[in-house]
Amino acid sequence: MAAPRNTRARTTSSRSRTGGAPPASPPPRRGLSTGAVVGVVVGAVLLLFGVVAVVSNLGDDRSNGDDSSATVETTELRETAPVTVTGAALPELPDSGRDAAVGQTPPTLTGVSFDGTPVEVDPTDGQAKMLVFLAHWCPHCRAEVPRIVDWVANGGKPEDLELIAIATGTSPDADNYPPSAWLEREKWPGEVLVDSAASDALRSYGASAFPNIVIIGADGKVKARHSGEFKDGELQSFVADALAE
Repeated sequence: MAAPRNTRARTTSSRSRTGGAPPASPPPRRGLSTGAVVGVVVGAVLLLFGVVAVVSNLGDDRSNGDDSSATVETTELRETAPVTVTGAALPELPDSGRDAAVGQTPPTLTGVSFDGTPVEVDPTDGQAKMLVFLAHWCPHCRAEVPRIVDWVANGGKPEDLELIAIATGTSPDADNYPPSAWLEREKWPGEVLVDSAASDALRSYGASAFPNIVIIGADGKVKARHSGEFKDGELQSFVADALAE
């Protein structure tokens, strides 16, 4: 939008001067001379132009004022942001065997979304949760996100399950940056918590690979964790089995 112009009306003022001493006796009455008539006409024309200029200037000022008030404010997106971790961190997810985090209460995460909206992941609020830790440069994450989007669109996600993405591992020098644009393109159907530059949220949940999914029950306990892509149909059974625990 072009910056408002500072316009000022230009007005021309003229004064007619009469010189010489007054006559000793009143002069005979005569009609207006041709020069006087011309002077009157010219003065009227100048006065008319002056009025038009003032009205035009007022209109410009109103227009400029309207333009400035119509300016749209843009919100600066945050690709990384500080995250407060409250509670004990979960042990790292093993490659195989029993997951020691199952049955534990995971930490609470407090931060913001891409647009600065406050986001809190509180496992003890009585709401079952599915946390999905994603990195924009990870090819497996980029393959998994559309599957999750379709899963939600097709009614696979239970209504009482809260879906939250954790945008983590963010690097401006890596592929598919920024994560905000990526998840917007994919039409991510849940909340997003922006992880810190040091990936504090990721580390506190014991994740070491992407994508990483954590299911938290309504009782506030970890029900299951999974690392890597799901094949077709596996996500539905994973979530159902986890919530059945």
